[in-house]
Amino acid sequence: MPVPVKNLKQLEFGETVKERVLAILKKDKRHAYSSRELIRLTGGSQVSVGHALRSFMRKGIVKRTKVGKTYYYYYSPRSRKRRARRRRR
Repeated sequence: MPVPVKNLKQLEFGETVKERVLAILKKDKRHAYSSRELIRLTGGSQVSVGHALRSFMRKGIVKRTKVGKTYYYYYSPRSRKRRARRRRR
């Protein structure tokens, strides 16, 4: 069940959407949220929530799974190994 925003202590005035999304995903680690649910819970725009999720996925903090046409996002502590970058000469 989604966690209502008003029950989260971390959500205060001036907080960014990234911080809100991460707080919600960390609060209930066993629940996966769709982007639509995260938009409703954070009060952010579709663009800002999508950008936050994309940046968290790049960092390996959040993972996603697809059910039908909908992607569900869940918190996953950094478990993947960092890829070694090749230097260009």
